[in-house]
Order: sequence, then C-alpha cells, then structure tokens
Amino acid sequence: MKNCHSWRGVVFFFVILTICSPLVSRPLTAADSAWSSLPMPQSVGAVVDLAVPPGQDGLIYLLAFDNGQKLWRSNNDGGAWQLIYQTGGTGLSAIDRFTVSGNGIVLVAGRTGNGPVYLRSADQGQTFTQFTLPAALDSDSGIAALNERVWFFTSFDGNRSRVWRTSDGVVFESTEISATPLSSLKLSPGFAADNTMIAAGADGNFYLSTDGGVHFSALQQSSLVGEICFAFSADYSVSKYIYAASSTAGSGIWRMKVGEPSWTRIDAGLPGGTMISGIEVSSGGIIYVASGNQVGASNGGLVKRSPFNQSWETARDGLQAGTTLWDLRLRGSRVYSLDTANNRLVAYNDTLASPIELLSPQSGAPGIGTFASGGVGGIDLVWRNPGGASAFQWQVSDSYDMSIIRFEGSATAETARLKNLDPGITYYWRARAAAPSISPWSAVWSFTTVLGTPVLTTPAIGATVQILQPPFQWQPVTGAKTYELMLSSSADFNPVTAYAAGIGGNAWQPPSALLPSTGYFWKVRAIGTNTSSPWSAVSAFTTTAPPATTEPPATTPAPTTAPATTQAAATSTPPTTSVKTTAPTQSIAPPVAASTIPGALIGILVGMGCLSGLVVSLVIKTRKQRRD
Repeated sequence: MKNCHSWRGVVFFFVILTICSPLVSRPLTAADSAWSSLPMPQSVGAVVDLAVPPGQDGLIYLLAFDNGQKLWRSNNDGGAWQLIYQTGGTGLSAIDRFTVSGNGIVLVAGRTGNGPVYLRSADQGQTFTQFTLPAALDSDSGIAALNERVWFFTSFDGNRSRVWRTSDGVVFESTEISATPLSSLKLSPGFAADNTMIAAGADGNFYLSTDGGVHFSALQQSSLVGEICFAFSADYSVSKYIYAASSTAGSGIWRMKVGEPSWTRIDAGLPGGTMISGIEVSSGGIIYVASGNQVGASNGGLVKRSPFNQSWETARDGLQAGTTLWDLRLRGSRVYSLDTANNRLVAYNDTLASPIELLSPQSGAPGIGTFASGGVGGIDLVWRNPGGASAFQWQVSDSYDMSIIRFEGSATAETARLKNLDPGITYYWRARAAAPSISPWSAVWSFTTVLGTPVLTTPAIGATVQILQPPFQWQPVTGAKTYELMLSSSADFNPVTAYAAGIGGNAWQPPSALLPSTGYFWKVRAIGTNTSSPWSAVSAFTTTAPPATTEPPATTPAPTTAPATTQAAATSTPPTTSVKTTAPTQSIAPPVAASTIPGALIGILVGMGCLSGLVVSLVIKTRKQRRD
C-alpha cells in the first residue's frame, strides 16, 4: 500500500540504521494538534507498510520485516497489537503487497513455492483463505480493492506492465498498459458508481479507465519521475481533480483536471528540494503531503493546504529533529505515517480540519445587548477551542451570506466583545482558528440586538391633565416597528387599567375617558423584528376633578323663600378592566320651604271652602230643573 516508495527499499534503509531507538510516547487525544508516537509491537522489526481502513476508528495494520514478514493488527490505535500472519512454514514465503478494502476485507498478495497467491480475510485477519494469482505482483506497484471480490493489482514482467482485475475473486483478466513499470494504482472515491481508476507509471505517465479496468487511455504526461504518488479529490465526480507528487527532490506537487490537457504546479512556498513520500486529500478538500526530508527548523514534516487557505502550512510539532515521514494514510482528519528514522508509527490529529463550534449567543437569540449612547454593546461572542488553536478570527455581518462584513477582528482567547452595534438589527457571525493553521469557517449563527428604551414626554411626569382622554406621547425609537403601552392606577401595574399593543406610531389616546381625580402610572416599550426594548421609566400624572354642576329649583305654589341649590356628588372606583366609563353622577332633590300660617286660620279657610262648594252645587241643580 505504499504511495511513493518501495517497501523493500524501506527494509534496506532500516537494516543499515540503528532501529527501535527508545522514544517517549505521548498518547494522542482529540484535543491535540501535534504529532505523537503510537505504541509499537514488541520485537516488531522494521515496519515497512501500513493500512488504515476508513470508517473503522482505531483499526491499524502494519507490515514489518524481521526474519521474514509479519502482519500486525491493532484495534485501539496502537494500544495493543496482535500478530495475525507471518511468512514461512507452509504459508507464504514472501508478501509482495497488502491492502484493506472499503468494507474491511484484508487482501495479502504474495508467493509460495508453487507460485503467486493471495490471502483473503473477512474477520480482520483472524482467518485467511488462499487463492491462486495469475501473475506475481510487482512489489513496487499497486493494489486496490473495492471489496473481497472486486479488486485490482499491477504487474511487470520486465517488458510490459499490466493491470489485473477480478469480479469474483477467482478469475482474473488483464489489460496491457505500457513498457514501463507502474508505481501506483487507485480507485476513484465513487468507483462503485463511475468505475473510474487511474494507474501511474514511473515515467510520469498516467492512465485512466472509466470501465473498471477493461480499457485505459493515457492522460497528459506529467514532469514527475521516480516513485510517484497521487490522490483523487474527494469530490472527483464533480471536480475531476487529481493530485500527484514524487519522491524526487524538488519535483513539486501537481494538479490536473481530468479532461483538460495540462498539469498545474501548486507547491509554491514549499522549501526547495522537498521530497514527497505520500499525498492524500480529505473529504473537506484539504491536501496533506508527507515530506521525505528530515525534520528541521524549515524542512520535513507534514505540509497541508486547504480550500479556505491557499498557502501551504507546515505541521512539525511533536516530531523530533531528524524524523523522516515515509508514506501517508488518512482517516477522517487523522493522519498516519511511518517515521523511518526511528522505526515508529506516528499520528497527527488535525483538530483544525473541521469548523470550530460556536457557543454563545445562541443562534436566533432575540433582543440582546445593552443600549447606551445610541449604540448596543455588551455582547460577547464565545466559541470552543477544538484543541491546538492559538489564535482565532471572527466576523459579523448584517447579511446571512456574510457578503458584507460589518465588524471583524482577531483574538487569542475563545471570546470577543462587540460594541457600537445598531439597535434592533439581526446580525450574523462566524469564527475560525487562525493559528497554527487556519480552520474552515464555523457555521453562521445569528442574534438580534436590543432596541433603545423609549423616553416618555406627554403627559409630563407629575402633571395634572384637564381632559379625561389625554394623548400619550414618547420619543420614537430607531428600529422600532410598533410599541406597547401599559397604564394603571397602581405603581406596580396590578391591576392594569389599559394595555395597548401594535401601536404604529409614537402616540396613543385611550378609547374612553379615564376616571377624574385619579393618579395614573404608565410606561412604553418598543417592539422590533425578533427584539424588543426594555420598558421605559414609569411616568405618573393625575386627572383633574370634575367641574361643579347646578339643577333648576322645583316650582311650588306661592313660595315664600328661594329653593336650595342642587349639588352633583361624584363617585370614583379604581377600574379593574381596560375599559373606561364616565364617572356616574347622582342628583339630590331640593327641600320644600317650611309653612308659617296659624292653625285656626287654616280651619276657617277649609270650612269656607266646603260652604262655597255646597252653594255652587245648589245653583247648578236649580238651573237644571228650570230647563226641564
């Protein structure tokens, strides 16, 4: 599974070095953004190849050379190792290459005394089944597998190179490629759908197949020579990009859009003489490149470039001077490589490959901040350090697409304080790590600033109003859509006399009269889009007493004195609803004047009245008889 180098060359390299030098191993945690050495099997020998199955966290396979070849497996990122296969005895006499398919099938290609064979395991190497191969793999070239039945390998017989394919794991067919050996073979990320694969030759030629290896066509030749490694972009089905490099010093890193006629060099900014031992591209579009140069102050280590930062960044933290990275494997944002200078497995957890997490204010937070001096402040942006970040950038916009940046800044802590924001505005914000490398921007969150507090003007505080339906007014508030008003005869607004919402302007008049001779309290707040202001300061006023009224005197026979003046008595009851009524009035009837005539005279007058009545009656009766 080597990308750029023959593992046989690695074995020789280790033999001539003092291997297994004692090192301090620091466990790698999710918060780290530095290289760490992983524990190794005891008496492992010279490690020459590794496989890191995608989607299976902690699972690693190592191929080592120690009086024969040994295949090791760890299920917990090197915490413990198990030897699952070794050559010799009745098994394989040599292992040429091995790989792990996307669904976790282990394929080991090698030789016995009877010819080339391969081993297949569906249980992570607990058991193997042996099958015959039609040709021996070239150990300097490629092997790739979709699953246990569909897989491919390359061979070179000294005259022609071939790509072999099988669809059932038993019967193989081949396609002749060129007269030079092939150094790498890879399937596209969407091979199950597009049947695309590419083989790279040591002469800089690349060969494309879109029918599962039946036919190949040559792409534009690159300027690369030697041990070539390449990688598909994660979005190859759309972008059609491939990336390539070589172990030849200074040969550069190149990109091609398949279908276009030329390669583009993209390694500007890297140290001269850089040798590339492995290349991978993450699902997020980050290009990871392992340098085969010894780690120094300005050389070696891991270099990477992301789509959101077109400059190459270097990750050497945790690698001791002299470390040489050989090959590269990627699982998610975790990078694995072999340190050939110290015969160890190292890993780098790229915590800054993913967007950082925002914490506060919560997205959609309404009416936050403190309004003062015409602006809003007191809002703290807070995010989480994913681990390893030493600096951050943040941006604030009033548009969701962040097309116009209103405020931005940098911070060394996980927070930034905002000030001078407009009131009643919905803002959008994001953040990212800025050092030691740049992370993608976070998700975009929003918040809405608080509105300014209304200032009450009419009725003035302490005023006595002369009308019982007085107008209420206040100063308009910037950003307000409507207003709410609360009125009560109690300072604690319990009960509420009137509550008005949806007031379109900065004035309101009660629909009916208030009570006279009554003290009232009122307050207003502004309402905006997804926000509101604090309630205003409470103002108070008093309604005036009702004017005095008189009623006309009652007519009596021959009054001897003037009637008393009538008075209206008003009652005032604290209202319990928001409906106002005119204070009821009650009229008191006028008293009759006392008599001053003596009692005897009254009797004579009464008697005379009766006699007069009798005389009138006799006269009327006599006149009637005469007519008859």
